[in-house]
Amino acid sequence: MTPYSKRKTPFTQRMAEDMQVRNLSPRTIDSYIYHLDRFAKHFGKDPAELGPEEVRDFQLWRIKEKKSWSQFNQAVCGLRFFYSVTCKRDWVVKHIPFGHTPKTLPTVLGSDEVARLIACVRVPKHRAVLLTLYAAGLRLTEATNLKIQDIDSARMQLKVVLGKGRKDRYVPISPKLLKELRDYWLINKPPIYLFPGKTPDVPLHGATIQICCKMPAAQARLNKHVTPHTSLASGEYVGSDRMPYFQVVFTIPDTLSSFAQNASRR
Repeated sequence: MTPYSKRKTPFTQRMAEDMQVRNLSPRTIDSYIYHLDRFAKHFGKDPAELGPEEVRDFQLWRIKEKKSWSQFNQAVCGLRFFYSVTCKRDWVVKHIPFGHTPKTLPTVLGSDEVARLIACVRVPKHRAVLLTLYAAGLRLTEATNLKIQDIDSARMQLKVVLGKGRKDRYVPISPKLLKELRDYWLINKPPIYLFPGKTPDVPLHGATIQICCKMPAAQARLNKHVTPHTSLASGEYVGSDRMPYFQVVFTIPDTLSSFAQNASRR
Protein backbone atom coordinates (compact mmCIF):
# COMPACT_ATOMS: atom_id res chain seq x y z
CA MET A 1 0.00 0.00 0.00
CA THR A 2 1.41 3.38 -1.02
CA PRO A 3 2.05 5.63 2.02
CA TYR A 4 -0.38 8.55 2.24
CA SER A 5 2.54 11.01 2.07
CA LYS A 6 3.15 9.96 -1.54
CA ARG A 7 -0.42 10.63 -2.66
CA LYS A 8 -0.25 14.26 -3.75
CA THR A 9 -3.85 15.07 -4.75
CA PRO A 10 -5.41 18.02 -2.88
CA PHE A 11 -8.28 15.98 -1.40
CA THR A 12 -5.99 13.19 -0.08
CA GLN A 13 -3.57 15.68 1.45
CA ARG A 14 -6.40 17.58 3.14
CA MET A 15 -7.94 14.40 4.53
CA ALA A 16 -4.54 13.17 5.74
CA GLU A 17 -4.06 16.45 7.60
CA ASP A 18 -7.51 16.14 9.20
CA MET A 19 -6.62 12.64 10.39
CA GLN A 20 -3.22 13.74 11.70
CA VAL A 21 -4.89 16.48 13.74
CA ARG A 22 -6.98 13.74 15.38
CA ASN A 23 -3.83 11.70 16.08
CA LEU A 24 -4.92 8.68 14.07
CA SER A 25 -2.25 6.09 13.38
CA PRO A 26 -0.24 6.20 10.12
CA ARG A 27 -1.63 2.77 9.15
CA THR A 28 -5.20 4.03 9.55
CA ILE A 29 -4.39 7.11 7.48
CA ASP A 30 -2.80 4.95 4.77
CA SER A 31 -5.87 2.71 4.66
CA TYR A 32 -8.48 5.51 4.52
CA ILE A 33 -6.52 7.51 1.95
CA TYR A 34 -6.02 4.44 -0.21
CA HIS A 35 -9.74 3.72 -0.39
CA LEU A 36 -10.64 7.36 -1.00
CA ASP A 37 -8.13 7.47 -3.85
CA ARG A 38 -9.62 4.28 -5.33
CA PHE A 39 -13.08 5.81 -5.09
CA ALA A 40 -11.95 8.95 -6.95
CA LYS A 41 -10.09 6.98 -9.64
CA HIS A 42 -13.09 4.69 -10.18
CA PHE A 43 -15.15 7.67 -11.39
CA GLY A 44 -12.28 9.82 -12.64
CA LYS A 45 -13.46 12.76 -10.56
CA ASP A 46 -12.67 14.66 -7.40
CA PRO A 47 -14.66 12.96 -4.59
CA ALA A 48 -16.01 16.39 -3.61
CA GLU A 49 -18.04 16.24 -6.84
CA LEU A 50 -19.51 12.83 -6.03
CA GLY A 51 -22.45 11.89 -3.85
CA PRO A 52 -24.47 9.02 -2.34
CA GLU A 53 -25.35 7.44 -5.69
CA GLU A 54 -21.68 7.18 -6.64
CA VAL A 55 -20.90 5.76 -3.20
CA ARG A 56 -23.56 3.10 -3.72
CA ASP A 57 -22.24 2.24 -7.20
CA PHE A 58 -18.70 2.01 -5.81
CA GLN A 59 -19.81 -0.38 -3.07
CA LEU A 60 -21.64 -2.60 -5.58
CA TRP A 61 -18.52 -2.63 -7.76
CA ARG A 62 -16.37 -3.74 -4.83
CA ILE A 63 -18.80 -6.58 -4.09
CA LYS A 64 -18.66 -7.71 -7.73
CA GLU A 65 -14.86 -7.61 -7.57
CA LYS A 66 -15.13 -9.96 -4.58
CA LYS A 67 -13.03 -7.80 -2.28
CA SER A 68 -12.89 -8.88 1.34
CA TRP A 69 -15.54 -7.53 3.70
CA SER A 70 -12.75 -6.16 5.85
CA GLN A 71 -11.54 -3.97 2.97
CA PHE A 72 -15.14 -3.10 2.14
CA ASN A 73 -15.69 -1.73 5.64
CA GLN A 74 -12.36 0.10 5.63
CA ALA A 75 -13.57 1.90 2.51
CA VAL A 76 -16.80 2.79 4.31
CA CYS A 77 -14.82 4.26 7.21
CA GLY A 78 -12.67 6.29 4.82
CA LEU A 79 -15.66 7.66 2.90
CA ARG A 80 -17.55 8.46 6.09
CA PHE A 81 -14.58 10.40 7.42
CA PHE A 82 -14.12 12.32 4.18
CA TYR A 83 -17.77 13.35 3.83
CA SER A 84 -18.30 14.11 7.52
CA VAL A 85 -15.02 15.91 8.32
CA THR A 86 -12.91 16.88 5.30
CA CYS A 87 -15.70 17.67 2.86
CA LYS A 88 -18.92 18.02 4.83
CA ARG A 89 -22.11 17.22 2.96
CA ASP A 90 -25.78 17.83 3.67
CA TRP A 91 -26.77 14.25 2.97
CA VAL A 92 -26.66 11.86 5.89
CA VAL A 93 -23.19 10.31 5.83
CA LYS A 94 -24.07 7.62 8.36
CA HIS A 95 -26.38 6.10 5.76
CA ILE A 96 -23.30 4.76 3.96
CA PRO A 97 -23.78 1.12 5.01
CA PHE A 98 -21.22 -1.25 6.45
CA GLY A 99 -21.09 -4.81 5.19
CA HIS A 100 -21.83 -7.69 7.54
CA THR A 101 -18.51 -9.39 8.20
CA PRO A 102 -18.72 -13.20 8.42
CA LYS A 103 -17.66 -14.56 11.80
CA THR A 104 -15.06 -17.25 11.22
CA LEU A 105 -13.13 -19.31 13.75
CA PRO A 106 -9.35 -18.88 13.89
CA THR A 107 -6.93 -21.62 12.97
CA VAL A 108 -5.78 -23.28 16.18
CA LEU A 109 -2.58 -25.32 16.47
CA GLY A 110 -2.14 -28.03 19.06
CA SER A 111 0.93 -28.15 21.29
CA ASP A 112 2.62 -30.80 19.14
CA GLU A 113 1.93 -28.78 15.97
CA VAL A 114 3.39 -25.63 17.51
CA ALA A 115 6.53 -27.52 18.57
CA ARG A 116 6.95 -28.97 15.07
CA LEU A 117 6.48 -25.55 13.48
CA ILE A 118 9.06 -23.82 15.70
CA ALA A 119 11.54 -26.67 15.26
CA CYS A 120 11.53 -26.10 11.50
CA VAL A 121 12.48 -22.40 11.80
CA ARG A 122 16.26 -22.26 11.34
CA VAL A 123 16.94 -18.51 11.36
CA PRO A 124 17.46 -17.48 15.02
CA LYS A 125 15.79 -14.09 14.59
CA HIS A 126 12.68 -15.55 12.97
CA ARG A 127 12.50 -18.30 15.55
CA ALA A 128 12.75 -15.79 18.39
CA VAL A 129 9.97 -13.66 16.87
CA LEU A 130 7.61 -16.62 16.58
CA LEU A 131 8.38 -17.75 20.12
CA THR A 132 7.64 -14.25 21.37
CA LEU A 133 4.39 -14.08 19.42
CA TYR A 134 3.25 -17.40 20.80
CA ALA A 135 4.50 -17.26 24.39
CA ALA A 136 3.66 -13.60 25.07
CA GLY A 137 0.46 -13.48 23.00
CA LEU A 138 1.53 -10.44 20.97
CA ARG A 139 0.28 -9.14 17.67
CA LEU A 140 2.77 -9.18 14.82
CA THR A 141 3.53 -5.46 14.80
CA GLU A 142 3.75 -5.44 18.59
CA ALA A 143 6.47 -8.09 18.50
CA THR A 144 8.48 -6.58 15.63
CA ASN A 145 8.41 -3.13 17.26
CA LEU A 146 9.86 -4.34 20.55
CA LYS A 147 13.06 -2.61 21.63
CA ILE A 148 15.81 -3.86 23.93
CA GLN A 149 14.69 -1.41 26.61
CA ASP A 150 11.18 -2.94 26.58
CA ILE A 151 12.44 -6.13 28.25
CA ASP A 152 12.15 -5.90 32.03
CA SER A 153 13.95 -9.04 33.20
CA ALA A 154 13.67 -8.11 36.88
CA ARG A 155 9.87 -8.00 36.75
CA MET A 156 9.62 -10.67 34.00
CA GLN A 157 7.64 -8.40 31.71
CA LEU A 158 7.62 -7.01 28.18
CA LYS A 159 6.45 -3.46 27.62
CA VAL A 160 4.28 -3.17 24.51
CA VAL A 161 4.43 0.42 23.28
CA LEU A 162 1.49 1.76 21.26
CA GLY A 163 -0.15 -1.60 20.76
CA LYS A 164 -3.79 -2.21 19.87
CA GLY A 165 -5.70 1.06 20.10
CA ARG A 166 -2.37 2.95 20.41
CA LYS A 167 -2.17 1.93 24.08
CA ASP A 168 0.82 0.77 26.11
CA ARG A 169 0.60 -2.37 28.21
CA TYR A 170 2.78 -4.86 30.09
CA VAL A 171 2.84 -8.55 29.19
CA PRO A 172 4.26 -11.28 31.48
CA ILE A 173 6.95 -13.55 30.08
CA SER A 174 8.14 -16.95 31.25
CA PRO A 175 11.74 -17.61 32.38
CA LYS A 176 12.24 -19.89 29.38
CA LEU A 177 11.17 -17.20 26.92
CA LEU A 178 13.53 -14.76 28.62
CA LYS A 179 16.35 -17.27 28.23
CA GLU A 180 15.52 -17.75 24.56
CA LEU A 181 15.61 -13.98 23.99
CA ARG A 182 18.94 -13.69 25.81
CA ASP A 183 20.41 -16.50 23.71
CA TYR A 184 19.15 -14.79 20.57
CA TRP A 185 20.66 -11.47 21.68
CA LEU A 186 24.08 -13.14 22.14
CA ILE A 187 23.95 -14.17 18.49
CA ASN A 188 22.83 -10.93 16.83
CA LYS A 189 23.41 -8.28 19.53
CA PRO A 190 20.76 -5.87 18.17
CA PRO A 191 21.39 -2.34 19.54
CA ILE A 192 17.93 -0.75 19.28
CA TYR A 193 15.11 -2.94 18.04
CA LEU A 194 14.98 -6.46 19.42
CA PHE A 195 14.19 -7.73 15.92
CA PRO A 196 15.75 -5.23 13.50
CA GLY A 197 15.12 -5.10 9.76
CA LYS A 198 17.71 -4.42 7.07
CA THR A 199 19.28 -1.74 9.27
CA PRO A 200 19.43 -1.60 13.09
CA ASP A 201 17.28 1.53 13.28
CA VAL A 202 14.17 0.00 11.66
CA PRO A 203 12.07 -2.94 12.89
CA LEU A 204 11.72 -6.21 11.03
CA HIS A 205 8.96 -6.01 8.44
CA GLY A 206 5.89 -8.06 9.25
CA ALA A 207 5.82 -9.52 5.74
CA THR A 208 9.13 -11.27 6.47
CA ILE A 209 7.59 -13.17 9.37
CA GLN A 210 4.48 -13.97 7.35
CA ILE A 211 6.69 -15.53 4.68
CA CYS A 212 8.87 -17.40 7.16
CA CYS A 213 5.73 -19.02 8.60
CA LYS A 214 4.79 -20.70 5.33
CA MET A 215 7.95 -22.70 4.65
CA PRO A 216 8.28 -24.17 8.18
CA ALA A 217 4.56 -25.01 8.14
CA ALA A 218 5.07 -26.98 4.93
CA GLN A 219 8.20 -28.68 6.30
CA ALA A 220 6.31 -29.60 9.48
CA ARG A 221 3.49 -30.99 7.28
CA LEU A 222 0.83 -28.88 8.94
CA ASN A 223 -2.30 -29.14 6.83
CA LYS A 224 -3.60 -25.83 8.11
CA HIS A 225 -3.43 -22.20 7.03
CA VAL A 226 -0.66 -20.96 9.32
CA THR A 227 0.07 -17.27 9.84
CA PRO A 228 1.97 -15.40 12.59
CA HIS A 229 -1.38 -14.79 14.30
CA THR A 230 -2.19 -18.50 14.32
CA SER A 231 0.21 -18.90 17.22
CA LEU A 232 -1.63 -16.16 19.09
CA ALA A 233 -4.92 -18.00 18.60
CA SER A 234 -3.36 -21.23 19.84
CA GLY A 235 -2.36 -19.60 23.09
CA GLU A 236 -5.64 -17.80 23.65
CA TYR A 237 -7.88 -20.80 23.07
CA VAL A 238 -6.03 -23.31 25.22
CA GLY A 239 -7.18 -21.98 28.56
CA SER A 240 -6.78 -19.25 31.13
CA ASP A 241 -3.56 -20.59 32.64
CA ARG A 242 -1.22 -19.79 29.73
CA MET A 243 2.24 -20.11 31.29
CA PRO A 244 2.37 -23.90 31.94
CA TYR A 245 1.15 -24.55 28.40
CA PHE A 246 3.98 -22.49 26.99
CA GLN A 247 6.50 -24.94 28.36
CA VAL A 248 5.52 -27.27 25.52
CA VAL A 249 7.06 -24.89 23.01
CA PHE A 250 10.40 -25.04 24.74
CA THR A 251 10.69 -28.84 24.74
CA ILE A 252 11.92 -28.60 21.14
CA PRO A 253 15.69 -28.84 20.45
CA ASP A 254 17.36 -25.81 22.02
CA THR A 255 18.99 -24.57 18.82
CA LEU A 256 19.24 -20.98 19.99
CA SER A 257 21.27 -22.01 23.02
CA SER A 258 23.74 -23.92 20.86
CA PHE A 259 23.98 -20.93 18.51
CA ALA A 260 24.57 -18.65 21.49
CA GLN A 261 27.30 -20.86 22.92
CA ASN A 262 29.13 -20.84 19.61
CA ALA A 263 28.74 -17.07 19.35
CA SER A 264 30.17 -16.53 22.86
CA ARG A 265 33.24 -18.61 22.01
CA ARG A 266 34.14 -16.42 19.04
